[in-house]
Amino acid sequence: MTIIRGVDVSAYQTITSWSQLERAVGFVVVKATEGPSYTSRTWRRYFADARQVGLLVGSYHFAHPDQDARAQAAHYVSELRAAGWRSGRELPPVLDLEQAGGLGRSALTAWALTFMREVDRRLELTGAMRCGLYVNSDYLNNRTRGSELLAGRWLWLARWPSPRGPWPDTDDDMPAGASIWQWTDRTTVSGVSGPLDGDVATLATLRRLAPTYYDMTPTEDDLPTANEIADAVWAHSLTSLAGNRATAETYLAHIRSDAWYAPKAYEQAVANAAHLGALRATIDTLANALAAGAENVDVEALAQAVREASEAGARAALADSVSVDINVDEESM
Repeated sequence: MTIIRGVDVSAYQTITSWSQLERAVGFVVVKATEGPSYTSRTWRRYFADARQVGLLVGSYHFAHPDQDARAQAAHYVSELRAAGWRSGRELPPVLDLEQAGGLGRSALTAWALTFMREVDRRLELTGAMRCGLYVNSDYLNNRTRGSELLAGRWLWLARWPSPRGPWPDTDDDMPAGASIWQWTDRTTVSGVSGPLDGDVATLATLRRLAPTYYDMTPTEDDLPTANEIADAVWAHSLTSLAGNRATAETYLAHIRSDAWYAPKAYEQAVANAAHLGALRATIDTLANALAAGAENVDVEALAQAVREASEAGARAALADSVSVDINVDEESM
């Protein structure tokens, strides 16, 4: 059975090249939050960069069991939503349980269940895509009631062989019951500076945890949202679009390059039809403004127009199941 390599990263790791990392591994899990209020300073950037290069990406919350479980779940969920996390397209949320906070076995088990159930409730997660659990063997077998915690849930197990050998390459190497296995805390991977944690999972498991990522049949959730399109307008600094054809052609060429947003998860299925279809609303708005004689385009007004029109354009393009050619009327330039 196919084994997929992965890594987990936090602010302690410096990503030197996401393109190199994408060629080295198949998934990455990023630290998002800790306790009731802390958010990792690299969380949103690493999450967005991983998606940008097409990696399957997940996240985790580092538990503080001496503080309220529901408050921590709410904090984690708010960060997932803010980053644009989507069930099925990314790996499910994970509770990272590495400290007991003075709680005994039963109390720690109850705390962890409360956290995971609250995440499930807030994100409406069911089945294989419910919140998972990261623990080492000691916490699973001795510090908690492991079988109770994992009933219907998936396990990310930390178990580091000694001495550490090469990357596991068959599912026979996987510990029983583990969906993802963190097999080392001292591997090296192209694109990351210094040592980091190495993980492996079977392709079949990852397909169950993130079916939309592997499903090349596009759904409405796979379409870029109006806000994503509008954010792209801002990101490319369209602060003064002069009324000339050269400016429009430069912008069109950039859009056609797929440079700003092309996750591999649905790239082949949606291809140009969906996200170029969505961006057509931006070009239409630009062309209309220039045709009306505007010397400059108000970017804020442009972004608002995109929010109102782009999703409809994307759905129409997807319904046609063909690539979309974006045309600008030469006479309007």
